[in-house]
Amino acid sequence: MAAKGLSGGDARTAMQALLSALEGGFLLARAQRSAEPLLAAGRAMAGYLASLRAGVRNE
Repeated sequence: MAAKGLSGGDARTAMQALLSALEGGFLLARAQRSAEPLLAAGRAMAGYLASLRAGVRNE
């Protein structure tokens, strides 16, 4: 992430959020016996990371 123009702190925060969302999605997916929670977490994080990258470009 830092290579994409984010500061070290922002990159670290983004990766912690990504891992937390995916781990939570994985646990819910197993409990619900469905891939949807994991897919939803991935979609949400993709949007979040895209907004971070767009913000870096606009500054």
